[in-house]
Amino acid sequence: MKKRVAATILWAMVGWVGGSLVTGVFGAPSFIVLVPTVLMPAFVLWDPTGVLWGRSVTGKRIVRPINEFAAELDARNGPPTSAEAEHISR
Repeated sequence: MKKRVAATILWAMVGWVGGSLVTGVFGAPSFIVLVPTVLMPAFVLWDPTGVLWGRSVTGKRIVRPINEFAAELDARNGPPTSAEAEHISR
């Protein structure tokens, strides 16, 4: 979250300087500076596409009981070897 806030502040400064350049070069009214100063950092903070800041993995995480997971691992690995079977039987 610290990176997102820092990037938002930096993009606000970039918007301010860019807006100042536009008003200075093209002679636009000075309140036009506020448009990029507000819109650019808002877009960086919001990040609707998810390109800048990764999405949370909580929606993709599946919680299963340990018994189901262990059975899946056993099925994937096959039967235990003789040394493993001897160790397990003790």
